[in-house]
Amino acid sequence: MIRKLKFVWIILLVSSNTYGQSKGINDSIVNALKVAITDFFINEGVLDSNVNTSYVYGMDLVHHREIGKSNFGIYRIGVFQSHGTEHVLIKYENSFEIFNLKDLKLIFEKVQQFSVKFKLDDQLMVLYFKEIIKLYELTFQDLNE
Repeated sequence: MIRKLKFVWIILLVSSNTYGQSKGINDSIVNALKVAITDFFINEGVLDSNVNTSYVYGMDLVHHREIGKSNFGIYRIGVFQSHGTEHVLIKYENSFEIFNLKDLKLIFEKVQQFSVKFKLDDQLMVLYFKEIIKLYELTFQDLNE
């Protein structure tokens, strides 16, 4: 079953759409995203309900920036643990969706839609596709052997 999580942040609605946001606002966005990602992994049964946000991470697939440092992006998210599962998170200006790597076709469709919405050039879109394929292969390499 496709599991998506959408989250709208009020703080993003009042923040500007420029990359020159203050560090405090960026920290608030990062913290809000990490809380939502932590909740996602708790709901998935990957984390216990008593953990904090230091157990999760989110990193842009192409630019390798921490999640929340840009208004939009495509990220790999996961839990700091051995044999942890990773997911793809697509962050829009004021919401995001999380996708299981098993839903590769859906992820590619969403990346293409994302690329059109944010006017990414074809080269950048292809880089995201390549990174998602690498992530998929790393995640499911045991199944292919």
